[in-house]
Amino acid sequence: MDCKEAHAEKDFCYRLLLLFIAQPSEGWEADLQEPISREIERLGVPASERAHGE
Repeated sequence: MDCKEAHAEKDFCYRLLLLFIAQPSEGWEADLQEPISREIERLGVPASERAHGE
């Protein structure tokens, strides 16, 4: 993993944490599915790795 990938992964984790904090209500998992999917697409995560989170 190079610095660019490490930074992108760290940035994704921070974004995910902020989304989690902002969505503490019941049903937050469904609310986060779309933003998480967009971030995964933006980062270019291989399909083989996506299946682990779904």
